[in-house]
Amino acid sequence: MPHKGGIVSIRAMNKTPNATKGDAAPVTHPKSAEVFRHNRRFIPGGVASVNRAVQPEIVFTKGKGAYIWDLEGNRYIDYHAAFAPHFLGHNDPYVTEAIISVLREDASLYGSGTTELEGRLAELICRTVPAAESVELLNTGSEATCQAIRLARAVTHRDHIIVHICAPKNCVMKLDAATVDVPLDCAFTKHS
Repeated sequence: MPHKGGIVSIRAMNKTPNATKGDAAPVTHPKSAEVFRHNRRFIPGGVASVNRAVQPEIVFTKGKGAYIWDLEGNRYIDYHAAFAPHFLGHNDPYVTEAIISVLREDASLYGSGTTELEGRLAELICRTVPAAESVELLNTGSEATCQAIRLARAVTHRDHIIVHICAPKNCVMKLDAATVDVPLDCAFTKHS
């Protein structure tokens, strides 16, 4: 039984001894509900990002490979993979050791300015992908979209863009002058 967010409960797919054919074992999340009750006192909706809100409300505590576990100990296959950064799986041993090694050298992976590691990664990408003359490393899809708009506007010398309102989810990306640093006129289209 899929949940919003691309997560499937393994326990929910197991049959209970008294279940009839096709019935899944009920999965409840009382510990998660308690965390959500607590979090709602300090975070609107109980979760810091609307993109991470799921139904039913589940609090995850650990991940290993393709699996994640909730507070109740239910194991899930994670098809969502945190919007893709976990494409090697959760807590990949090679990646984990590389991060620990860098942190033990007192290197900083946060903050302002650039780092040698950032330059080495950009060089590796450019040497591996012949069409890539340079790369920009970004944190979010929204940041990437805004940079793509800025680049397109600089190359085309145009001030207008068309914002596509996509159907099945009716998603709209909010764009304004503050987002792209210059005045912006938008024409909206709807696709169905």
